Amino acid sequence: MPYLAGVLDQVQIADGFPILDEHFQTSVPGLFITGFAATRDFGPFFGFVRGSTAAAEIIARRLVESGADGRDLAAQRSGSHAASTM
Repeated sequence: MPYLAGVLDQVQIADGFPILDEHFQTSVPGLFITGFAATRDFGPFFGFVRGSTAAAEIIARRLVESGADGRDLAAQRSGSHAASTM
């Protein structure tokens, strides 16, 4: 996936799956992953389309709580990348 070049290297992986926090966020701030890739941390329900509504609600709640919008997430991602390369 060319649009994720340079980002995927920063995602922490365990057993071939991204490590996610309780909001589906990866080790890259602002990068959330759902679906089959989330099943290691969230269980098989979230690997199915039926789980997408619940996952979306969890992610949306996190974004609202943090006051994040697209610009905030991009800034967090840039800052995180800069901090991780020091």
